[in-house]
Amino acid sequence: MPTPAERPFSSLPPPPPIFFGRDDIRDKLVKILVNKEAARVAILGPGGIGKTSLALIAVHSDAVEETFGIRRLFFRCDAASTPQGLLSAIASELGLSGNDLLSQVVSYFTASTQPTLIVLDNFETSWEPYDTRSQVENILNQLATISSLTLVVTLRGSERPLGPMWTRPFLPPLKPLDHIAARLTFITISDASQ
Repeated sequence: MPTPAERPFSSLPPPPPIFFGRDDIRDKLVKILVNKEAARVAILGPGGIGKTSLALIAVHSDAVEETFGIRRLFFRCDAASTPQGLLSAIASELGLSGNDLLSQVVSYFTASTQPTLIVLDNFETSWEPYDTRSQVENILNQLATISSLTLVVTLRGSERPLGPMWTRPFLPPLKPLDHIAARLTFITISDASQ
């Protein structure tokens, strides 16, 4: 079975074609991700505010690409409403199947000492159901114990899941774009004249 250092992945979406504002928070995120220690970062904020766009802009930055190369993985969690669904989404992308998916996923990532970055996008879908929250946090904690794995989660709200030692300083929850960035975004999307 190929490790993250050996297998190229197709799951990494391209960077968003339109991205204005948030330069400061993007730069902070990139700096955290390329630090020598594996980071644990939560990108928080309300729905539609740009959490996924921020994650993708950072993951596609030159510094992050240089640090992680092909070992940058992006997992969409918006259809994974159960712990098993979350594990299946991750395992499927890695080419894993069968029983005890958590052990397989952990083994997959620990098989390489090369730095690997994973983004769990829309993590709230898996994490919000209260009756299975501790199981989802256990999955996150297992991933967070892998010393070569940098972990980024995007999730709605302002609360981080319990367990992982989230990298400090925390990124603040995203707020609406400033007036200039919002205007540039609107003009670019609408193709309206200035």
